[in-house]
Amino acid sequence: RLVPMSSPIYHLRIAAKVFKFIYYETVIYGGSAMSGYLLAWVFLLCNKLKTSHFLI
Repeated sequence: RLVPMSSPIYHLRIAAKVFKFIYYETVIYGGSAMSGYLLAWVFLLCNKLKTSHFLI
């Protein structure tokens, strides 16, 4: 079942996958630099979504 990109559920699913990935990265690698970089990238992406609603 496909979910439209404009749907909030779609963005929530993407966010859940990214946060789960960061969580596992942090647990396995003890909070490496990559996890910090990904977390910062997610915050930037969320700010972009608030203003434009595009996943880029």
